[in-house]
Amino acid sequence: EIDILPTGAVYLPHVHCRRRLAQAFGLAWRLEPVGEPKHIKQGSKASNLVQDWKLTIDGHFLAQATGFGTYRDNNPSQDWGDVIESAKSNALSRCCKAINMGDLLVFDKKQSKAWRDEHCVLVMANTWGQGGKKWRPCWRRKDADPFPEERPIKAGEKVQVTGDPHDEGANYTAPSFAGGSDEPPPHGD
Repeated sequence: EIDILPTGAVYLPHVHCRRRLAQAFGLAWRLEPVGEPKHIKQGSKASNLVQDWKLTIDGHFLAQATGFGTYRDNNPSQDWGDVIESAKSNALSRCCKAINMGDLLVFDKKQSKAWRDEHCVLVMANTWGQGGKKWRPCWRRKDADPFPEERPIKAGEKVQVTGDPHDEGANYTAPSFAGGSDEPPPHGD
């Protein structure tokens, strides 16, 4: 139920929030927009949609949060409907955080780092980002599919882990395995 962003941020996915609310309240929960959405231009090729939403149960107010979604002009598979859904899902996760839904490990840095270290792996992935496509350190769950272009971090390789909420700007050095190999020993050794 817990997931991780490539930056290392641990989070509670909105689908988990929806499932938990449906199990607890059936159709009695509702997420409603508050006011009009705002469009904020981000450079020449992107715009953010920002919208406030409120979470109610049987008409009773529980929480309110701001959600956002990004529209990219150069993404032909995206439309404004996708951006509105993204903003709504983002607000739902934030509302659920406000009512203490989800494990504390999502919100506690020490517990979050311990979960990440146990359930996730840091790899090098050739991904798109600011400045185009390049090799970057990325986190993913151990049980998740690899990134399309992924390689392990070589033993002793130092990488700059930026955007990591736990180790902002920290350097990471991959461990060296027995015999100086870049690969871990076969399972069971």
